[in-house]
Amino acid sequence: EIQPCPKGAYRTVMEQSGRVLEPLTPDTVRTTMTTTVHIPALLRWVLTDSLLCWGFDLGAQSTMKSWMHIVENWESSGYPRRIRDSGDFYKPIHDRISSFL
Repeated sequence: EIQPCPKGAYRTVMEQSGRVLEPLTPDTVRTTMTTTVHIPALLRWVLTDSLLCWGFDLGAQSTMKSWMHIVENWESSGYPRRIRDSGDFYKPIHDRISSFL
């Protein structure tokens, strides 16, 4: 079950398969997410690129805050129980966590 968004954070709604996981080293991975933002034409005309980038940066910081909340509360998320109950499916994840920790 997905917990409510923490106060002061925004949750980005992503399309299915909007993430790409790219292994970099045996213990790191790069996660790339795509999103589509619809900005009205008048607003695009009025705002400068730097102001738009600043806004997107704020959105990215909020998204990172949400991800860090998930990581910090991993034990209470229910995934450890799911990994235990469905061992065959989650074995690669468990192996990565064990090798990292």
